[in-house]
Amino acid sequence: MQLGAKIKAKFADKVVEGLSSHLYPGEAVQLIVKTNKLSPMLDAIVVTDGRLLALQSTDVASKGPRVNLRADKISQVTVQEKRFTSATVEVATVEGDVVALGTMIGDNADGALVQAAIDDLHATGVPMHVVAGEVAAAASAAEVAAEAEAAAPTAWYSDVIVVGRRPSDKAHRAILEHAAPDEKAWLVLGSGSAGVLAAFEDRLLIVKVGGMTGYMTGALGGGRITTFPYAEITGLEYNSGLVNGVLEVLTPSYQGTANKDFWRGSSAGRNADSNDPYTLSNTLPFPKELYRQAAPHLAVLRAKLADSKRPVTSISGVVGVDLADEIGKLAQLHAQGVLDDAEFADAKRAAISRQTR
Repeated sequence: MQLGAKIKAKFADKVVEGLSSHLYPGEAVQLIVKTNKLSPMLDAIVVTDGRLLALQSTDVASKGPRVNLRADKISQVTVQEKRFTSATVEVATVEGDVVALGTMIGDNADGALVQAAIDDLHATGVPMHVVAGEVAAAASAAEVAAEAEAAAPTAWYSDVIVVGRRPSDKAHRAILEHAAPDEKAWLVLGSGSAGVLAAFEDRLLIVKVGGMTGYMTGALGGGRITTFPYAEITGLEYNSGLVNGVLEVLTPSYQGTANKDFWRGSSAGRNADSNDPYTLSNTLPFPKELYRQAAPHLAVLRAKLADSKRPVTSISGVVGVDLADEIGKLAQLHAQGVLDDAEFADAKRAAISRQTR
């Protein structure tokens, strides 16, 4: 194992020990040089017999390397020598990315050591144990992600009507963040990477968050979460073709006259002004078959939308809720002697007259 100009044995041992659990079976460290970079924080560059790694020695054991590049994925190592300071090193990948590795703590020769080590790996080729280790690590990461997805709280959905796919963990957290502590949705429509619709007793929530879903909205790394109070919703519209379609929540701000269908903008750029149903806040693309499954529940939802716009329901078909409260207060004043019998009767008649005009 080769060490850079300013590397001490104690520091090298610390790096190797911390990195040991993150090396693939059979992988060996060939070179360690010191560097200095603040974002992300790096203090060591390591070249193994198949990879270039950059790390922070104080937390590499728990967090692993912060830069991880297999040698055959590196197209070029650039060492920029400085007259009064040490060299800086950048690595270009075959995908066209450029990764800065910081300023060498030593002399300009340390940058040359990194370049020579990568050149050697290009000449000899990446050993199969490193390739196999990377494949196994990717499979393990996919398995962990699948387990995390499956572990999204199931109890919350035990008495919720779920049509389509259950929300991802990130979408589920977004729903919880927009609900009261003890509040639950009664209906959830999951449309995979298109997003999720959650219906509460007084409002709808359209959630478009998560990896692929966020990308489809044009908000990579973010997403769109929109709340629609029932009283503001003017209708639900579904436009479909033979297979696919779009559910659209209509409000005074989102009219259906623009014909925001599945085909008009879904092939355009993520942030193009094209009425793309994946990016709009009030639309949820999902297949026609899924709409058939959801139709009975959407009929209930439409009834709730209609109920939200009706006047205050009367008690026993005669007395309104507001009127009942007013008469109750008058009765308390009568019982306390503030109003005599005649005054109470007159006040009650006046209240009823105002409410029944």
